[in-house]
Amino acid sequence: MTKAATLYGHRGAALHGAMLKRPAVLPVVVLVGLGVAACASARSQEAKTAPSKLMDTAAMVRFPPVTFTMGFDQGEPDETPTHEVTLKAFRLDRTEVTNADYRECVDGNVCGTATSLSTAGLNGGRQPVVGVSWYDADKYCRWVGKRLPSEAEWERAVRGSAGRMYPFEGKWVAGICNVRGTADGFESTAPVGSLPKCVSADGPVLDLCGNASEWTNDWYDPNYYTKAESMTDPQGPTVASGEKVVRGGSYLDPEFVSRGTSRHRLELNQHSNSVGFRCAADE
Repeated sequence: MTKAATLYGHRGAALHGAMLKRPAVLPVVVLVGLGVAACASARSQEAKTAPSKLMDTAAMVRFPPVTFTMGFDQGEPDETPTHEVTLKAFRLDRTEVTNADYRECVDGNVCGTATSLSTAGLNGGRQPVVGVSWYDADKYCRWVGKRLPSEAEWERAVRGSAGRMYPFEGKWVAGICNVRGTADGFESTAPVGSLPKCVSADGPVLDLCGNASEWTNDWYDPNYYTKAESMTDPQGPTVASGEKVVRGGSYLDPEFVSRGTSRHRLELNQHSNSVGFRCAADE
């Protein structure tokens, strides 16, 4: 796999379940036995409680209440106009959710599978899970007692108090984050935290630029920023658009797409092998 493709050209393939053959009609005594076995099987498929290590919020990065400028007037039309946003305190995962952690949710009979769990080059335990729908990203975060971040929370984590375009200080430097090209040393997703300079100043939160793009909780509306000059804890449009906002560039994208203000979108049930997620939590 190369980095020459774009975000929208790499949606994971649909996952298909195998059909089981039904047994022929059997004597009553055998059917009773099958009924017991079916009940036992159903119990084994019940949702399991998330491991405490995944539910712990102490390791998450805390962001205090803040008012910051969101958007970029020199960016794409859906990034404009800039506007003031006030957020209450919240917490954000330090890294993207990994394949190993997401597999716990699959094994716990809560989450559906993800493309990266079975795709060579993407399936390392410490690599970010990708090829997961918004529905399953939402299920995972709820399972561990958290939630998906709002679009405003995600941008605040990247831009910090200084209003940066990228999480790190200064202009773009090749190789500092895992984006398209070979300067960063990775052909596909990197194990989370592999590029320690790709870190937010206010946090620190890792890999907010590149590696995997990330689902947020907000519905996508290209004109949302034009509808209010000031917002307090915005949760996105109230009318469902059929698409959710995806933030941050990936290993397939150029640095321009990886800016902290850049907005993308996917339908809720779509999968992309460049889109993963991280969770947030209320303070």
